[in-house]
Amino acid sequence: MEEITLFVCDIRNYTPISESMPPNELAALMARWFKMATKVIEACSGTIDKFIGDAILVRWATETETGGRLAVVRALKVAKGLNEVCAQVSASAPRLPHPFRIGVGINTGRAVLGSIGGAGYREYTVIGDSVNMAFRFETESKRLGKDIVIGPDSYRCLPPRLWERSLASVVVKGKSEPVDVWAIAFGDVDAVLAQAAE
Repeated sequence: MEEITLFVCDIRNYTPISESMPPNELAALMARWFKMATKVIEACSGTIDKFIGDAILVRWATETETGGRLAVVRALKVAKGLNEVCAQVSASAPRLPHPFRIGVGINTGRAVLGSIGGAGYREYTVIGDSVNMAFRFETESKRLGKDIVIGPDSYRCLPPRLWERSLASVVVKGKSEPVDVWAIAFGDVDAVLAQAAE
């Protein structure tokens, strides 16, 4: 088990987008998106754990010297960068039925990194409840009407003045108790990053 920060993003309205395009055009669009997204993630020292359909799972080891702050800051930088990529993808495909957008979930917690699978196929990946929660937080971003939902062990790595009066209580699937999350828009990220660096 190790402490990691997880980032999940998922394309909004992917089904109507995919239904509106011929398969070859959709494949080209997604290839461009994944290529540009990979550059952003790697520039922020993230490790792409896997691509899952139209979703991306990214992880960072939690560094002890900053108490996890650096990993969370890098996750927020990826969110900002991928939002900028989305704008470029939208501009390159004006016939899309919806703007090319993503929702993001960020969570920090304990997880196991290891090789799973059967004899014919094995995959090195991250496993644990913290991973499931990152996906749940991304789902909650739609319900909350925000772009990014950040879990407690992630936002607590940042200065309390940023989040302590801005929490929302959500009930996530599989949990009996509500969870206090911090939900923000992509437009908030620059101010958060500036204050996180102070």
